[in-house]
Amino acid sequence: MNSNVLQALLENTAAMQKLIELIEAKETRSDWVDPEEAARILGLNITAANNHRKQLNWLINKGFLKQFRMGRPPVYYRSELEKVSKKIACGEIGYVGRA
Repeated sequence: MNSNVLQALLENTAAMQKLIELIEAKETRSDWVDPEEAARILGLNITAANNHRKQLNWLINKGFLKQFRMGRPPVYYRSELEKVSKKIACGEIGYVGRA
């Protein structure tokens, strides 16, 4: 019985190590982010109606966001989002509307 418990513990430990590696790999910061992460960086509310995506499009149309890749889903350049976030916080961009 002890050998069965030991074997189960070893298998569980190996599985947990794999899970931790997967989580850490996912958490690495990429230069490109999805619309939800972009909204979090900019401090926009993420809604079920996707209003945050419309607000991102508004920022693109007004020329505040220039580095992005269209697709499904579109991706946005993290460092540019951080710069625009600072502009919003300082009041240089006073209103983020909808496209």
